Amino acid sequence: MSPAPADTIAELKTWLADRAPEIDDDTDLNDVLEDSLAFIELLVRVETLRGIPIDSALIDLENFRTLTRIRDNFFSVESERT
Repeated sequence: MSPAPADTIAELKTWLADRAPEIDDDTDLNDVLEDSLAFIELLVRVETLRGIPIDSALIDLENFRTLTRIRDNFFSVESERT
């Protein structure tokens, strides 16, 4: 089972703070992540925090647009099944 959503979002905010110190849950991460490598780093961090790989069908930029979407898509009770 993954950590509590609030803990995971806090950890992601800490990681993103170097790129955007004023980040909140609805900040558009496309404006924060400077290149595709940064997106891959985010993807790997989310997978690490989940403790399970993300299904390739869910790897869509829209699912990673904001921290709220990341929480809803990858750390909610429903996402535990995917």
